[in-house]
This record gives sequence, structure tokens and C-alpha cells, in this order.
Amino acid sequence: MNPTFTTYRAIGESGPAWFPGEVQHMRNLAALADGTKGTMLLQMPLTWAFRRGAPLAPNWVYKGPEGGIPDDHALATQPPTAANGWSASRTDLYLQAQGVLNQDGQSYTGHYWYQTMVDLSADKIRGEVYLMLPGLFNEAWLYINGEMVAHRSSYIEPSWRNDYTFEWDVNIASRLKPGNNVIAIRGFNPHHFGGMFRRPFLYQRDG
Repeated sequence: MNPTFTTYRAIGESGPAWFPGEVQHMRNLAALADGTKGTMLLQMPLTWAFRRGAPLAPNWVYKGPEGGIPDDHALATQPPTAANGWSASRTDLYLQAQGVLNQDGQSYTGHYWYQTMVDLSADKIRGEVYLMLPGLFNEAWLYINGEMVAHRSSYIEPSWRNDYTFEWDVNIASRLKPGNNVIAIRGFNPHHFGGMFRRPFLYQRDG
């Protein structure tokens, strides 16, 4: 196998490397769930609702993270149905591998939405609750019950300029309520890979 995938920091990148990085990343995630550094509260659904957003114009040029509140943020609470453009999407496989492509067959570029609903008891939302997105491409915005609570602007395009983890760890303490909670993610993919590719989970940090 090419040493890029097996040798630690074989190509001079910072952060976790490819193969040893994946192993270490899984160990780090396990520590957040098994009581070593945190306790898992809920494994998020494997399948979420998905909707394409605004496509990129043919003459579009990437100028860095967009920032700000998107105009279509109302989709964060819109009931996901096929009639209004929503379909099912796995969270353990990036979008293009699930057939989300442009009309010309190339990787889908533009905005997209994920949405799911979770029923949480009062004891599940006490303390420092985090949403771990262990594998997520692209700049992203997180909404909980229709309110934007976090913006991920530190992601670097194209994808290979980031370290191996691709994770987004968000403190959502006080953002959740007992009962049903709508969790929505808006992403923006300007180049190549897009969306989630490792299943998210909620956890509480220990100590």
C-alpha cells in the first residue's frame, strides 16, 4: 500500500495521519463514550432527512467560508417530506457515494441540509452535553429547534488540506429541551466531497 496511507505523517501534514490517525481517532471517540473522558447519551439516527439547497452558479468562484446566517434557514424546522424535496440519507457515507451528484454526473456542489428529530428525557440534557460529528466535510451551520447555535468556519477546502479526523464537536448545553428536538445541519460544498460520513452521537464530558 502507498505509504501515504500507512506511515505516520508521511506527507508532512499536521494532526492525525491516515491509517494510524484513523485508529487513534476511533480510540479518542471511544473515550468520549465509554466513561474514560465522557459518557455516550445517545447514538444519533443512522439515517437523516436530506435536501439539496441552492446549487452553485457556473461562474462561481470560491472565496473562503461564507459566514453569516443563510437566507434559507427556515428549512431548519420545515417538516421533511418528499413533496418539498427531502429524501433519506445515511450519515456514515458521504453524499456523492450515495448518488448525490450534479446533472452532469460530477460531485454535487452547493448547499445542502440534514435534519433529524430525537426524543430526549430531562436527565439526558443535564450538564455539559456535546454533539459529536465524527466525520463531516465542509463548512457547516448547526440548528437546534430552529435556532442557529454554531457555525463551523474553520474547515479548509479542498478536503485533503484538513487532518484526518474531519470532526466537529459542539457544546450544545442548554440548547436542548425535554421531549422532541429537531437537529438540523446546513452544509456548503464548493469542491468534491460533501456531507457526513461517520455517525454522530450525543455525549456528556466527564470531569
